Amino acid sequence: KLKTIGVNAFGSTKITNFIVPKNVVTIEAQAFQFLNTLTSVTFAEGSQLATIGDNAFRETGLTDIAIPASVSTIGRYAFHNCNNLTNIEMTEGVTSIGDYAFTDTSITSIFLPKSLTTLGSAVIPDTCLDIYYAGSQNDWYILTNNPDGYYPDTTVHYNWVV
Repeated sequence: KLKTIGVNAFGSTKITNFIVPKNVVTIEAQAFQFLNTLTSVTFAEGSQLATIGDNAFRETGLTDIAIPASVSTIGRYAFHNCNNLTNIEMTEGVTSIGDYAFTDTSITSIFLPKSLTTLGSAVIPDTCLDIYYAGSQNDWYILTNNPDGYYPDTTVHYNWVV
């Protein structure tokens, strides 16, 4: 059974959609990077995916993504420069989001779970107006290591429940 989607696995293809099999645990770095024809990725029911690697979906044509509950790590630049990406669904369980993971996308709001312990630099794009954070204001300050938070032009809503 397939457990890993390897480095640059689909980089030279022209696929438009992909269903990640439930037994896949890791999508490695650059697996789908620069695949601008890719507009849809779904995850099989009961997904065991734990890690989305660095640059995994960078510069793809994705319009929305629903991160499975099993995912704990989203790598650096994972969805960077996905200009058509307007919606990201994420639940509790994600503990780490790498630097620039969602920059240069078109999202205007995002839910961030309380389970987050690491939030990289410049994760949220300039287009984002609202962050819905499941933790408290104090949790946010600890997470961002900044009393004013990272995003002065974005409204952070605390204690949010999905």
